[in-house]
Amino acid sequence: MLLQALLSGWKGPSRLHAILDSRAQPKINLTIDVDVHWVNPGLSGRLQAERTLQRAARGGDCVLCFHGLPPMMAINRPGAHVAVFVQNRLVVERGPLRGYPLHVRLRILMERFLFRSRISRVDDIIVQGQGMQRELVALLGARHGMPRIHVRPFAAPILPGAADSTKRFDFIYPASGDVHKNHAKLIEAWECLRREGLAPSLALTLGAQDRLLWDRLHARARSAGLNIFNLGSVDRNAIMEAYGQAKALLFPSTIESFGLPLIEAAAIGLPIVASELDFVRDVCEPVESFDPASAVSIARAVKRFLKQPEKRVDVVSPEMFWAALMAGQTRS
Repeated sequence: MLLQALLSGWKGPSRLHAILDSRAQPKINLTIDVDVHWVNPGLSGRLQAERTLQRAARGGDCVLCFHGLPPMMAINRPGAHVAVFVQNRLVVERGPLRGYPLHVRLRILMERFLFRSRISRVDDIIVQGQGMQRELVALLGARHGMPRIHVRPFAAPILPGAADSTKRFDFIYPASGDVHKNHAKLIEAWECLRREGLAPSLALTLGAQDRLLWDRLHARARSAGLNIFNLGSVDRNAIMEAYGQAKALLFPSTIESFGLPLIEAAAIGLPIVASELDFVRDVCEPVESFDPASAVSIARAVKRFLKQPEKRVDVVSPEMFWAALMAGQTRS
C-alpha cells in the first residue's frame, strides 16, 4: 500500500510526525523513527486530526496531506509549507456521479466542495500521473494564488511472485467493486465471448465489501457458463503471486489517478490488455487496448490477445447485392 511505502521511505533529518486513520493501524508496520497520532474515521476524527495539526505545526514544517484534501483549518504558521497528495480522480473530475450509491455521491460532492474552496491554502499539489495534472490544470486554471502542480509518482519496490508455467487463468483483474472499475461491462464482454464459443478464464479480487456485486456477477457467470472466479481480497504478496499465474492483466477501468496494477504488471513483464484511455498510456504500453464503454470492443481485444480470428463482414458488388435480394424474394 502507498501509505506503508511512503512511511518506510522517510529519510529526513528529524522524527516524522503522522496523524493517521485508525483503520490503517493493523496494516502499517512502523519500522522508522515516527510519532503517530491515531484518529477514528468519520467527521469527528477528521476534526480531531485538524485540531491536532493546528497545534503541532510550526514555522518551517512541511505538511503533507496524504488524504487528498487541503486542510479544513488554515495553518497560520509563517514558513510552513503545505502539500496535498491527490489520488482520487473523482474529486478532481467535474462530471456526474451516475451509478454510485447515494452515500458515495454525497461524500464525493462534499470532498469536491472542500477541495475547491480550500485549495488556495496549499503551496503544492502532488499527483502521480499526467492525466491528473491535466485535469487539475483545467480545473484550477492559472489564477493567482493557485498551488503548483507536480507529477511525482512513487510505488513500493515491485518484486514478482513465483512464475507458474502452467498459468491458472488467462486474465486477472485486481480491482475493488467501485462503479468506475467497470465490472458490469466486463462481464458483458465475457458473455459476448461465450456466445462465440469462447470461455477464457478470468480472476477477480472482490473482497467482503463487494459481496453483493460478486453475488450478481457470479449468478450471471453461472447462468451463462462463464469461466470467472473470485480470489477475494488479497494482500500485496498474494497479488504478485497471482500475476505469475496469469497470462495477462485485463484492466477495463474507466477512470484512474494512477492505476497501480498497470505499473506492477509492466514492471514484471506481464502483458497488459487495457482501456484506450490517457491514464493507461501515461504509465504503460498495452499489447491490446479497447473502448471500455463497449463490451464488444473489450471482447475483441481479448480475442486478439488469444489469437482468435475475428469474423469480418463481406462487402459485395451492387450486382451481388441484387442477386442475393432477389434470391431471398424468390424463396419466399
